[in-house]
Amino acid sequence: MSRLNKIDSDLLYAGANIDLSSAEHAYLGGEFTENPNDYIEVLIYDTNETFLESAVVDSGDYIYDEGEGIKLKTGTILRKLGYDRGRYVVKYNFLRKVAGSYENVLVDINNERYTEEFDPSNPTDRARIGNDLFIKEYKYLIHEISPTRKEVRLIPLNIKEEKYLRDFYDVQYTNKRVEADSETVSTGLKFKADGTGNELGESYQLEVEDSAAQFLQQMVGGTVMLPDVFVTGQYQLPMPQGYRSPQSSTEETVGTELRAQFYISNWDTALLQKGNPSNLEVPNGVIYKHFVGVEDNIATYDFTQAWAAEHNESWYVDVGVYWSENSPPGNLDAIKNLYDDKFNPPTYKPGGEIKIKSNSVKTSTDASISYTWRITGYDNDDPSDKDTWDPLVFGEDVEILPVSGRVQEIDGASVSELNSTEGSEIKLKLNSYDMHVGIELTIKEDGLESTIHLPACIETGRP
Repeated sequence: MSRLNKIDSDLLYAGANIDLSSAEHAYLGGEFTENPNDYIEVLIYDTNETFLESAVVDSGDYIYDEGEGIKLKTGTILRKLGYDRGRYVVKYNFLRKVAGSYENVLVDINNERYTEEFDPSNPTDRARIGNDLFIKEYKYLIHEISPTRKEVRLIPLNIKEEKYLRDFYDVQYTNKRVEADSETVSTGLKFKADGTGNELGESYQLEVEDSAAQFLQQMVGGTVMLPDVFVTGQYQLPMPQGYRSPQSSTEETVGTELRAQFYISNWDTALLQKGNPSNLEVPNGVIYKHFVGVEDNIATYDFTQAWAAEHNESWYVDVGVYWSENSPPGNLDAIKNLYDDKFNPPTYKPGGEIKIKSNSVKTSTDASISYTWRITGYDNDDPSDKDTWDPLVFGEDVEILPVSGRVQEIDGASVSELNSTEGSEIKLKLNSYDMHVGIELTIKEDGLESTIHLPACIETGRP
């Protein structure tokens, strides 16, 4: 059956049958009961078709028979719901969770998903509801329906959870890149003997190293990529004075001159809309090249300040930046926008997490470096007025998240990591639309110091 009325059902019904077991449609998740997100909803009516209640069927109350389909224990289902006698009309919906769920969840006062122990039968726990814990439906709202009634616009609720937001953005895609997450489980692949006597070097069979990891039905027909599969080791030669590598290194290197630099390390998982993340990188990134070596006090910065003052204008066309009226030119913090046609800064969807990693140059392999990151920038909260900008509110517009395995001190817009021999990395969660975020990194080593500040180098866009 369908929850849609006949008019809407006729509009949306394409009249085509889809083979869910085919590789072409594997992204849909396979046949019903093969996907862990499958469930059955029961709807109970009286004999006059008056709706009484609905519930989710326990997985033990139905079985799948390949020859006859799904068999449901209707009597058991009714008795579990308290219907011991009488006549009822029973209908079933066969559903698959794609994003969200039929369940309710708890959130704290900051709308963060609450996952700690909670006993609804405990009066102390129940008393927390409405005080420091709140119940929310784990669903998405229909914000708008198109005039043709063939399209809907969904918006998420204010639930701060990576999976909830990630599922919301992923639901629009038929293809998805799945990347191993070494922080939670070892999901590496290794070759295994193929049973024909061939050595591992001649095998074409792969297996997952960790039993907790698995290939999903949605991956059928996809491509497995093994980066750096033949790399057994690397050695970085010291950099001569004044020399820059022809491409940006992803690790810190050794040279004769201390130099702060960084790059965005998660290109494929940070909800990139447009722009080029490499424009922040050495040596050829246009944003990097424009601001490298520029002191925070820009008294010597090359822009037509006299012309701008004479014409009461805040646009400096020769450098392609837009200054904030709230912070008169005087340091790089006052830059609230970089022209897209000149700098092409990376633009992300809100809700994504951006990982930024130091690939600075230090003067010795085992040098102990102190890192200080500072986040700058502006937010436009009024899409109808492109000139209304306010400084970022940390903890709301931008959240600085702890990085697993690192000892960091987070203080407002700054992150400090002292005496590290393993580099440094920060993780930002971008929550608002129309933000222009700047990144500043200062490194110190044995009395030496180097700073780079790339203002307004990361943006968030609107759908």
